[in-house]
Amino acid sequence: MKEMIRNITFLFMAAICLCTMSCQKDDTLYYNNMTMGNIVDGRFISDQGNIFNIEKQAYDFRLDTMKRAIIICDVLNQVPGTENEYDIKLNQAAPVFTKDPVSLENATNPDILREDPIYIESYWYSGGYINMLLRFHLPKSSTKQHMINLVYSSSETGKYTFNLRHNAFGEDVTANDTDIIVAQSYVSFPISSV
Repeated sequence: MKEMIRNITFLFMAAICLCTMSCQKDDTLYYNNMTMGNIVDGRFISDQGNIFNIEKQAYDFRLDTMKRAIIICDVLNQVPGTENEYDIKLNQAAPVFTKDPVSLENATNPDILREDPIYIESYWYSGGYINMLLRFHLPKSSTKQHMINLVYSSSETGKYTFNLRHNAFGEDVTANDTDIIVAQSYVSFPISSV
């Protein structure tokens, strides 16, 4: 009986240790860190507030041509004397299209309200933005730019309703499947002012 109580006590203490260790805050992933943020003065500022200085690059990415991006990087080291600044090796980067949301009351242009098919692969809130990875079908020979808008309305109770609108401007995606490609794009809508 004493042995059984000792084993139960040991298991209970081990469970407490595991819970304590798993609850410690460590938001920085050192390898294959994938994060979204803004480029400010040649440095990448993540939505979580981390500052990444690009010390090495796997490819010739031009972050200075982007306002917002999603990156994959390896953290080389933490900058001494800082809590949230890191030197990184940039492995991959993709631009993020940024567009202000449109109030339904101000959506007077009918192009804004089109509802052509679009697939939301994922979405999340970070850094004051609603972020999305979108996928949509295009003819292989497409040269048209599509329009994407986040349209919102508010109720008397102060609640907001958001709708994603996509305008393909008449591009036909019902043709033979071999003539269709799947395009994807990262989009961020700043909603702090809303």
